[in-house]
Amino acid sequence: MSDVSLPLGRAGLTARPVTLRMLPPLWVAAPALFALACWAGWSIPLNNDVSWQYWIARQIRGGAILYRDIIEVNPPLWFWEAVPLSALADRLHVDAGHLAIVSVMARAALALILIAKLVADPSPRRLALLLPGLALLLCLLPLHDFGEREHLMLIGALPYAALVARRRDTARLVSPRLALCVGLFAAYGFAMKPYFALVPLALELWLAVGLRRSWRPLRPESAALAATAIVYGGAVLLFAPDYLRLTVPLARAAYGAFSPPFSSLFWQIWVPTWLLAGLALAVARRYLPADAQAAIVTALASALSYFLQGKGFPYHALPVTATLGWALWLVLVQGRSVAGAMIRRPFVTVALILVAVTGYVIGPFTPIRAGKASTALEHLPAGSTVAVVSAHSWFAFPLVESHRFIWPMRNIALWTIPKIARDGDGAQASAAGLSVRRQTLDMIAIDLWCHPPDAILVDDPARSPALTGTHFSYEAFLRSDPRIGSLLSHYRPSASDRSTTVYRRTGRIAQQGIGCRTISVRPDFS
Repeated sequence: MSDVSLPLGRAGLTARPVTLRMLPPLWVAAPALFALACWAGWSIPLNNDVSWQYWIARQIRGGAILYRDIIEVNPPLWFWEAVPLSALADRLHVDAGHLAIVSVMARAALALILIAKLVADPSPRRLALLLPGLALLLCLLPLHDFGEREHLMLIGALPYAALVARRRDTARLVSPRLALCVGLFAAYGFAMKPYFALVPLALELWLAVGLRRSWRPLRPESAALAATAIVYGGAVLLFAPDYLRLTVPLARAAYGAFSPPFSSLFWQIWVPTWLLAGLALAVARRYLPADAQAAIVTALASALSYFLQGKGFPYHALPVTATLGWALWLVLVQGRSVAGAMIRRPFVTVALILVAVTGYVIGPFTPIRAGKASTALEHLPAGSTVAVVSAHSWFAFPLVESHRFIWPMRNIALWTIPKIARDGDGAQASAAGLSVRRQTLDMIAIDLWCHPPDAILVDDPARSPALTGTHFSYEAFLRSDPRIGSLLSHYRPSASDRSTTVYRRTGRIAQQGIGCRTISVRPDFS
């Protein structure tokens, strides 16, 4: 394709149609920088959800059926993608977490290359300013939740936002092949959760408002999103029908109660950062390039997703913080001198520094411990069977993976407990609440009798924001079922920290149950 120069209005710039031929400097630098990033991030601690993701992948490889043998509220794509990486890790005799990190780094590198092809001024000088800042936002800011679904969505969303920004200027051409690649790359991230569809919808609305009558909804990138949605929906129906048949009804009945008070979503460290960044961008609105505007739209859609999910988890907030940081950085690097722009627009500079400080304070992931109770579990030998009775996964993963324990439960945590605690079991309990209670007790009884644990950690309900004011007792709940009560008669308390207690088995317990499956344990490659 030959290059065509077109006027770009008052700025007097010229633009070329973008193709998939990469800039030579990127081809030279990208492999070395990618290798360096993988080496530096090889041992990034992965959080409980990502650790659980690869535990599930190993169970699927061992014959477990997702949503039947394993209960999980999230759609299957995130777990499906972990299966080949888990298999490759075993072939290479490395921990699957290392390959997970390399995979995320590779996606971040591809995002950098795509954005380098889409920015308005792809000069080497501007790319040398833009890309390092973006790399920090994609690889360092998410250290606490590296590889989470929001992190993967963010990586795909930023090139898509850059493409939509380019579409706003009809004089800036984009090759259909590149647009298709960006659309497919972003579609994979958007498919991780239904909430993520808000981002492309918001960007499409922003594009339609900007182009008005010249807006065309059918483009290579939008066709890629639609095709991915259709293929993925068909794959769920074919290969994971239990997600819709079993998990969705249970999640609709109980998952909404697994939330802290809504007001707590505003009392988080990242909210002041968002407010200051939004105010700084509003003050600097005359200097906002189209790329920054698209980033702001992405941030607003991600903020809506954060509040709709209603959990207040750090990774739910990540896309908002990162996209606001990207918009701030785009404001500062559009002039000839970044230092001069920082002086002229100090509000933007302070907001960007606050984004960095927020990431630093959140820091890398560190497992939550319960003092002596956690120590008692950590001292068990590899291969021990360990169960954790809690609405949260903070004591279970990544401990199970890092210590090579057998995890007998089909859930990462008992996320139905808040619904049960709020409904109770008396006359005031709803039919849905009683049904959830029965299902939960059945699952616990079957799982524990199939694989009687060497140790059971019973959490303190006071730790849970979702159980505030319920006066719920995990132990009383367990003993309300005669099957579980009979099992617990073989255990005695061995360690405790406040109300969190570890119970150790006093003798051998014969396995009971029909169809008890084998639990796959992480290989030891040390």
